Amino acid sequence: MAVPPIVLILYHSANAKNYDLTSLKGMQCGAAPMSGELCAGFEAKFPHCKIVQGWGLTESSVAITYGRTDQVEHRKSSVGPLLPTWEARIVDADGDDVEEGEIWARSPAVMEGYHNNPEATAKTMAPGGWFKTGDVGRLDKDEFF
Repeated sequence: MAVPPIVLILYHSANAKNYDLTSLKGMQCGAAPMSGELCAGFEAKFPHCKIVQGWGLTESSVAITYGRTDQVEHRKSSVGPLLPTWEARIVDADGDDVEEGEIWARSPAVMEGYHNNPEATAKTMAPGGWFKTGDVGRLDKDEFF
């Protein structure tokens, strides 16, 4: 498991060539966006290691999306499809479904609310149990985020 800045440091490291990193077979990245260009560049420099990305938030308890290496080979900037139990919508500022916009998610794993902070809970939860993630995204034709 790694965050994108670690991938960036390894990618640009002049010292990496001094070490045998062939035991590094895969990296699961999250916590921040990572470009498809960085993923592809890293895998070209370290061809024995495949990178996959996932996406989730503290409020979602677990990841919401995750892409296996065989799923995201040609989608390097994707964080994958929804995991089981999750539903998602992409909405505009009015809450209308759009192709690119804020991701709203729903699952039994979503928090029930912020502790002792009903105002923050009211701002974050939409009718129907939708959690307003605040993250912007889009879906491709195969429903990968």
